[in-house]
Amino acid sequence: MNVPLKRTLVNGAISLVIKGGSRAFQAIYAKRYRKARAVGDVFYVDDLPMVKPLAEQHRAANSGPVPDGPQPVPHPFKARITKPGRYPKATPTIGFRDPPISGRILAGIDETEPRRAPRTFFHGPATPYGGFEMGYPIYTPIPALDRVAEAFWKNRRAEGPVAKTRQNVDPQTLADELKKLATELGAVAVGCTPVTEAAVYDHVSEPYLPNAIVFAHEMERNELLRTPSPDTLQGVMKGYHDVNEICLAVSERIRALGWQAEANANLGGAPETIAIIPLAVDAGLGTMGRHGSLITRSHGSNVRLSAVLTDVPLAFDAPVDFGVEAMCADCHVCQYSCPPQAIYEKKQTVRGVDRWHVDLDRCLPYFLENESCGICITVCPWSQTDKGPLTALLQEQRMDVANHWPNTVPEPKLTLKTEPNDPPLVPAPGGPEDWWHEVRIVKRVEHVSEVVELHLARTNGILPDWSAGAHVEVALPSGKVRAYSLSNLPGENVYRLGVKIDPAGTGGSLEIGSLSVGDTLTVSRPGNNYLVPEDRPHYVLCAGGIGVTVMVPLALRLAELGRSFEVHYSVKDVSKAVFADELRYASDGKLTIHTNRDWRDTFLDAKPDNTVVCVCGPRGYMDAVYDAALLKRFETFSEDFGSDTPDRDFDVVLASTGERLTVPAGESIARALGRRGIEVPISCGYGICGTCTVGVLDGEVEHRDRVLPSGDRDSKITLCCSRALGQTITIDI
Repeated sequence: MNVPLKRTLVNGAISLVIKGGSRAFQAIYAKRYRKARAVGDVFYVDDLPMVKPLAEQHRAANSGPVPDGPQPVPHPFKARITKPGRYPKATPTIGFRDPPISGRILAGIDETEPRRAPRTFFHGPATPYGGFEMGYPIYTPIPALDRVAEAFWKNRRAEGPVAKTRQNVDPQTLADELKKLATELGAVAVGCTPVTEAAVYDHVSEPYLPNAIVFAHEMERNELLRTPSPDTLQGVMKGYHDVNEICLAVSERIRALGWQAEANANLGGAPETIAIIPLAVDAGLGTMGRHGSLITRSHGSNVRLSAVLTDVPLAFDAPVDFGVEAMCADCHVCQYSCPPQAIYEKKQTVRGVDRWHVDLDRCLPYFLENESCGICITVCPWSQTDKGPLTALLQEQRMDVANHWPNTVPEPKLTLKTEPNDPPLVPAPGGPEDWWHEVRIVKRVEHVSEVVELHLARTNGILPDWSAGAHVEVALPSGKVRAYSLSNLPGENVYRLGVKIDPAGTGGSLEIGSLSVGDTLTVSRPGNNYLVPEDRPHYVLCAGGIGVTVMVPLALRLAELGRSFEVHYSVKDVSKAVFADELRYASDGKLTIHTNRDWRDTFLDAKPDNTVVCVCGPRGYMDAVYDAALLKRFETFSEDFGSDTPDRDFDVVLASTGERLTVPAGESIARALGRRGIEVPISCGYGICGTCTVGVLDGEVEHRDRVLPSGDRDSKITLCCSRALGQTITIDI
């Protein structure tokens, strides 16, 4: 029996088994899985039928030392762009009684000699982690399984009969024709490249077809923004389905010309000859990012890939460089947003090559536990709708500046708009990432401490989800944009803000103080740069002044969970301790209000191991609490939205053109650039992720970030928060 016919019969049978058998399988085993998960037990896939015992060389017990995984991240946060209020934590609910060899060993971390990549996860039940695949129907929604079944049936076309008459082709003409066909079928990027030895899986022994055409298809962005969720899985599976359709159609077109073609459709029993991402890089579709996925110019990582291997002559494309490497070196948004902390801070040596890498020992179980994931590629700044090309232009201009400095760039890609008084950049409503919504002030309370408490309700619909520690950005009527912590938990469908009115500030708080009930504002979807772990034995919450606003929801949440905690609240006058009654009630009386500094010497004495210290307030106050916690080696979380140093106006010079713009007090460089027509990618907004980092060519920086290492602080700046120390600073844009 020939291979294509055999594949058709086998794939058809598998499709029927998945469609029918998966429902029966779920009926029996999914109930057991849910029961185990409900009580915190691990569901062992070894116990499933058809899961074969591991071969000796695949058992963890016989694998030897395991390379280190990624280190804990310093600033975990929940990016505003995604829609859950908080990501689920990583919990070991699915595993093996007889654990397989570590994915780090299989991947070849710390190996200095080149070798081919192995198939590891979701590449057939015979692989070391095949048990996870056999359990897939248990923890996967039926609609996603139906996609897999459909793919098995359609992949009968992955290989097939070749026309008896081989047509002569012009490599360039045919490459253009196939790219046009793929684009008409929905591809957002297509490229051709030779198949390199490094891209071929190590199980392939027979000769493989020498050329590849690689395709990228966009995923449903709305569904990815709900990650991790079954909706996300639907988006991922649809992305695979759509890119597979392109792959199959192109392979059939090539075979009709009398040449061999094999569709590596990436799902549902298709041939698995090659690792597609290395070929996608070689074919000029993009560059691999820190999160281990391809970043394309047009859609970032919001794509799925497939490839056709063929022997037909093709005109090849070249790799591209639009600044991904430089940006990923500074940007940690995917790393800091990953709940299982599976993304490495630095490149790893993997099978003889230094590259970005993801620890599948942590990544895959989290994916299975939550029925999907995709957080890293969703929060990637390149992936935002219509922002990839703008981000690429920014990075390309930086590369041009590096090549021409101290001269200007002859043909700059970005220039300032001529209208300097445009309002600060706020994304227009209507797109998938529309995180701005209109709210109305429904309650206003003036406290004796010059704190104004505002309650904001959405004018149309319900407010987005959020969690303890979250903040929103408020676009004021004047155009100023300011960030404020939410001082309540979801439930009442209102945002509660507590704003200290500062007559000596830059005007944001004064404007807030002038607002009345009934006034409307534009407010961002909540972000959370203050993701405090919720499973520690004891918590010490420290609030200085208006820093109390973030401590109230943290206290409410810890009380809700039944956790042990205490609160230390520092004010100049006890009568001005706003929200003190709520803190006292939530902590069951474990609130201490301080009007001096003596308490800082002893407040952590006799605390249990693994105590977590949470602090918010003036910078000097936070530094003192942090130093005390450091002596005890306690994990510490802090948040601030600025600096104790008063803002002042300064000038920024664009090295590409020599153009100068003034950054007023109270406005960031990023917003000033946005107001003048230059888009700057921002994720956290407060200097903890590095997304908006650029180079400094002249002038000194007043650093307000917490992400740049000491070696970079003389040559780089985070545009979301840091400012010029002198009157002028020149940046490499």
